[in-house]
Amino acid sequence: MGIPFKAPLGGLRECVAIVRGLLAGERVTLRGEVFTVDGVKLEWSPPEAVPVLLGVKGPKALRLAGESADGVHCAVLASPEHVARVRQTAGAGRSRFTVIAYVLTAISRDGRHAREAVRPLIAHYLGVLHGQSILLDAGLGPDRTRPFREALDRGAAAAHLVDDALIDAVAVAGTPEHCRRQLARWAEAGLDAPIAVLPRDADVLEQIALCGEILVPAWRGVR
Repeated sequence: MGIPFKAPLGGLRECVAIVRGLLAGERVTLRGEVFTVDGVKLEWSPPEAVPVLLGVKGPKALRLAGESADGVHCAVLASPEHVARVRQTAGAGRSRFTVIAYVLTAISRDGRHAREAVRPLIAHYLGVLHGQSILLDAGLGPDRTRPFREALDRGAAAAHLVDDALIDAVAVAGTPEHCRRQLARWAEAGLDAPIAVLPRDADVLEQIALCGEILVPAWRGVR
């Protein structure tokens, strides 16, 4: 998009300071390397403290989240192993630290249908995130994800390359019972809440109904 990517961690640190001050009802002045505000105050401030979560995934950014934020919002293609690393890196020593994550989700009495539905999304994001630490946490090194990046660069479909092990590594997809077992892995890793990311061609109303009927009670049970 042509937006300069200058000092991302420094900018994030400045942003947290500005946002926290504004939400606390303060008049904020800050002259940083990335952001500058001069005597800015919100016309209305919330009556209670608002938690600040950072959407970060790299080691340095996770350490920054541990220093300055109240939690982390994990990116798509997080995994239970990545959630555990977020807890260890950002949440270490914190009595209250929130970790939420986007989780590719598809549930159906026909488990094969649900798993087929998430393959294209997984293939796409494996190409986008090729080589990044969030995939390494799930045991998906560059050699494993390079075919997906190459397919993405060519504009080719790669859903057929997504095997069952990949689905279970980064998604909750299958029969109700299988999805319950998968959710338990995320809970054990320390996830506070999953945010369902539905396949593009999913029947959204049906998936929401099934999540409400099956997955929400299952999550409450394991948490």
